[in-house]
Formats: sequence, structure tokens, C-alpha cells
Amino acid sequence: MLTLLITAFVLGLVFNATPGPVFAETVRQGVRGGFRSALAVQLGSLVGDALWAVVGLTGVGLLLRLESLR
Repeated sequence: MLTLLITAFVLGLVFNATPGPVFAETVRQGVRGGFRSALAVQLGSLVGDALWAVVGLTGVGLLLRLESLR
């Protein structure tokens, strides 16, 4: 049972923690400009992701107000 748990955990990390463009830019800025530059990239990504979440949830909320879609 423990082997299954460890395997599932490792597979979850492998498939969900893959480096993407934000990670690459964070590393690049961190190497060139230090911690503050890397933090600025991460905060920008956070704001962008939060904005997309708000837009998406607003759209779903508007759709659920339609009687035909309830």
C-alpha cells in the first residue's frame, strides 16, 4: 500500500509540476537580476492567472443566470 502511495505521489509531481514558460522566465530573470526580478515575474503571473479566474467565473455566473441553462 505504501508503494502505491509513493508511486501516485511521484507521478502526480511528474505530470503536474512540469516547468513551463513562466518557470523558465523566472529562472532567467532570477539569474540575471536576482530575487526581486524573479519575484516580479511570479507576481505578474499571479495577477494574470487571477484575472483569468475572475473572467471565467464571471462568465459561468452569467450563463447560470439564463433559465434555459439551469
